[in-house]
Amino acid sequence: MDGLRACLEILAGFAAFRERAAVSGHTDVKLGLFSGPCYVVTANGVLDYFGQSVNISARLQSEARCGEVVLEAGFADDAVAAGVLPERWIRERYQAALKGVARSIGAVRVKPD
Repeated sequence: MDGLRACLEILAGFAAFRERAAVSGHTDVKLGLFSGPCYVVTANGVLDYFGQSVNISARLQSEARCGEVVLEAGFADDAVAAGVLPERWIRERYQAALKGVARSIGAVRVKPD
């Protein structure tokens, strides 16, 4: 749930940024979140993450519109049940056909009020 909390904080902070920044009309934030195993590698002193879970997260991010986070439907349901994600913030539920992923993923488009 920490990843989702971070996404929601980013979206809330970005709204304030857009209100005060001169470049606000030229910037967007779109987030994707997926939970699963990955490989972690340190190269040149920097952590990097690899694997199908990372790929799916990136593909979900590409599904997002400005000011949204797109996440797996099951994860969204768990977040609603845990009180982390208000149900009213879920704008759309759909099956996402993601590039490089053999099966479609139940996805949820989330945009805070």
